[in-house]
Amino acid sequence: MWWSTQVDSNRLPMPAMKSASVVPAPASEGIVLKDKGNGRVLKIHRGYTLERADLSRGRLRYVDLRGHNLHLANLNGANLWGADLRETDLRGADLRGANLRRVNLEGAKLAGANLTGAMYDSQTVWPEGFDLTWEAVELVDD
Repeated sequence: MWWSTQVDSNRLPMPAMKSASVVPAPASEGIVLKDKGNGRVLKIHRGYTLERADLSRGRLRYVDLRGHNLHLANLNGANLWGADLRETDLRGADLRGANLRRVNLEGAKLAGANLTGAMYDSQTVWPEGFDLTWEAVELVDD
């Protein structure tokens, strides 16, 4: 399975990584993800797209995806606790059941994203003007 079939300077074909987790790495290496199922390691450098990425059930606590393209990505059930998603393109992303506690979504694009059952807390930062009354999200008190 591939995330994208197009190849250009910012779009590389990458295998799906269900249940990926973030691996500690120097900031100069970008983001390093490890697939729990097969042990495959994937480095994501700034500017590469994660459009249509399958990161469902991923353990992505405190990951810095600031400004990345996650358009139509599958983050169903992902643990994004404390993640930095400022200015991230999450249009059409599947965030059902995702843990969004302490996530910074300032300036993120969420049009068409499915947030059904996603959990957030008082420290979650939403984009300016984002109306939670229309979303089926769950406020979780710590």
